[in-house]
Amino acid sequence: MKKILFTLFSFLAALFCLAQNNSNLTISTTGNSNLKIKFNEKQYSLQDRSATFQDIKPGTYSVIIYQLQVKDNGNKEYTEVFNNTITLKAQRHLEISVLRFGKTVWDEGNIEADDWANDLTNPVASPGNSSAISHPVDNIQFEKIKKAINDQYYDDDKLVYAKVIVKNNLFTSEQVIALCKVFAYDDSKLSIAKYAYDYCSDKGNYFTVTSVFYYNDTRNELMKFIGSK
Repeated sequence: MKKILFTLFSFLAALFCLAQNNSNLTISTTGNSNLKIKFNEKQYSLQDRSATFQDIKPGTYSVIIYQLQVKDNGNKEYTEVFNNTITLKAQRHLEISVLRFGKTVWDEGNIEADDWANDLTNPVASPGNSSAISHPVDNIQFEKIKKAINDQYYDDDKLVYAKVIVKNNLFTSEQVIALCKVFAYDDSKLSIAKYAYDYCSDKGNYFTVTSVFYYNDTRNELMKFIGSK
């Protein structure tokens, strides 16, 4: 009996270790149109603007994504916007995000065990290389960053770009204010202001970021967020 239990425990432990070395893939969209996906020799219709494939064996896979677009004649058709080979790495979570007009951006983070789920793992965004950076970006680099974000037309698309860029750099509170001003609406400004807090070099001055908001409620929400850190 003891031998059987030991064998069963060893088998379960081996399965657990194998799962821990697997990968996750998320395909999402910032637009209003859902997507159709071909991945790992199967076809999927995206639901709720996001789909996550968990516990995938690391390796190389073909991914094709189709987005429903309005053509010049007014008809809607699914158009291929992504057709590429991706590499999934052990204990990493890759996300492919499709913007409104078919442009795609990639991001990658670490996978950590989820204490709530019994047998699944969920992604936790990696902090990029900010811990290895000791100085905020210089003025030339900052202008390039602002332009890359500002080149996107919609706030949702700007947020996708901003979050990918911010997590790999360090900024002053003054620079965060300038980043927030790239966005048109208070809710978008608040989203990037909260996200950028961990990548600010002078957190003692972060209260000054509230100056970018039009509404008092938004200012108060950021102050509560800062107070909770």
